[in-house]
Amino acid sequence: MNKSITVTILLLVFTLSMLKPTLVYPQPQALAYVDKGKVVLENDVIKVYFKPDEGAKIVRWIVKTLANVTPITESRYPYEWIPTGTWPGEIFSANFTYQIVKESGDEAVVEFKVNLATDAPGLEFTKIVTIKAGEHYWINITYILDNKGTAALKIQNPPAWGRKAGFMIEIGAKIGRNDTNDIQIWKFVGQDPIITKESWVVYPLDKTPTDTEWIGLFDNSTDANMVDNATYGLFIGLKLLDPSEGCFIWLEAAAGWTSIRTELKPLTLEPGQAKIYKTIWYCGPIWKEYLEEAGFNGVFEAIKPSNLPEEPPGEKKVEEKPKEIIPPTALPLQLTWSNIVWIVVGILAAVGFIFLKIKARKARSTS
Repeated sequence: MNKSITVTILLLVFTLSMLKPTLVYPQPQALAYVDKGKVVLENDVIKVYFKPDEGAKIVRWIVKTLANVTPITESRYPYEWIPTGTWPGEIFSANFTYQIVKESGDEAVVEFKVNLATDAPGLEFTKIVTIKAGEHYWINITYILDNKGTAALKIQNPPAWGRKAGFMIEIGAKIGRNDTNDIQIWKFVGQDPIITKESWVVYPLDKTPTDTEWIGLFDNSTDANMVDNATYGLFIGLKLLDPSEGCFIWLEAAAGWTSIRTELKPLTLEPGQAKIYKTIWYCGPIWKEYLEEAGFNGVFEAIKPSNLPEEPPGEKKVEEKPKEIIPPTALPLQLTWSNIVWIVVGILAAVGFIFLKIKARKARSTS
């Protein structure tokens, strides 16, 4: 019987040795979490901070692949405005509730919500922010303006402005160490991008409402970010997924910051009626592939840095002598269909061998 046990053990050892390890490769993750009162959305290349109790504004945007580049901070940030009252409006400092709808995975989603009382009484204002896992320098923000009241709401600026506009979104930032290199750029539908640095100016200059594809700020100088003695520059942009909703561009600039605002068409919401605006926000290197992935076509050609590196940020050149490759996590006994088959075969072989040995011994004892 000792020989039978020995053979059985050898069979099981052989079976286990034939199990193929299952390699578990770490997958890119998008994350949403709370850090010191701020809601953070993060992926492999960016980290974006929202402050719920101050208008749910983006108060910090870190570009991980460009060292020490944080163009959006608490003193220079984007904001939304319903311009029925005085600047900067009720949304700017409103206390939003929030819900992390999806905290991790292929995407992370956070919903911010507030009920307005002065600029648009009865309006429920919602921001839904989505970040994708991987190397994406952009986020999606969907705005929902929902009239929960009993009276119609007119979303429009005062007549004194000399132009009719409704909901507005403004980007403010300081990109490089020297803000004199921060430039405004935008694109109206059917036109080439316009590049300038102006303040207290509205475009089109004749105040004719014009469909707007995207707006942005950029710094393509060596001051923007130094990586291996070369610069990628940096672009911050807002794209309207429905360009027909845009009508005007407003520009401002001062010491320490530069801003650009997209002004959307005025509208009236009847009780129970809602309006949805979908946007894409980009903040990252001036790199054609990344910009066009986010829908900012024409940006790269208009502002490409003169000394742009050959490789995108975050990717190193192949070395002549490759470094030691650290293998992915291996789980040798993780059950897969192939492993289960080997286990079953081994067990059946061992049981069958024992059964035959016992049967043979009984046969000898009765003979």
